[in-house]
Amino acid sequence: MGSERHYTPEEVTAIVASALRRHRDSEAISHDVLLETAAELGIPRHAIEEAARHLASERDMDLARKKWLSRQRREFHNHLVSYIIVN
Repeated sequence: MGSERHYTPEEVTAIVASALRRHRDSEAISHDVLLETAAELGIPRHAIEEAARHLASERDMDLARKKWLSRQRREFHNHLVSYIIVN
């Protein structure tokens, strides 16, 4: 009767993340499969779409940040070399 397990959202996140780390047969999961899985979990489509857009935005920001940092380091190195040569 009361044997059905229930999980908090945090526990679901941890369980799914752990299962995905252990099951690496396929490199990527399609967006459609993700939407189907979310529907089975009772997660609305718009929530998945919003989360996917947010993730893409974070990836773009992270890439831009890495490019900026790389450029800053390269410019610093160039200035440092010039400073050492002049002095």
